[in-house]
Amino acid sequence: MDATISDTALGELVQACRALRKVSLTECRFVTIQSLTLLAQHNRRLNSLCVTHSKHLTDAIFGILSQHCPYLRRVEFFDCVNVSGVGTHEIEDQHKGQLEICVM
Repeated sequence: MDATISDTALGELVQACRALRKVSLTECRFVTIQSLTLLAQHNRRLNSLCVTHSKHLTDAIFGILSQHCPYLRRVEFFDCVNVSGVGTHEIEDQHKGQLEICVM
């Protein structure tokens, strides 16, 4: 079953809910880098993010998370076809071994 939240709705939600710590976007195929950028900008205390089955995300997300989420400890991207994990070095350097990253 596909989740039906739109990128616009997710963007509005994360701007209104500014104390999110753990976010799981499973089967949210319409999530893009725009809504995840808003998530990172408005929820700096985010410590866990899991995204599955999004074809709209790229490795650029790692730089955005690195810049805005200093408390991030776990990042998972499953079946996000345009996220290869190549960009993980930037976020790993920022978090100095305190971050678990899984890209599959």
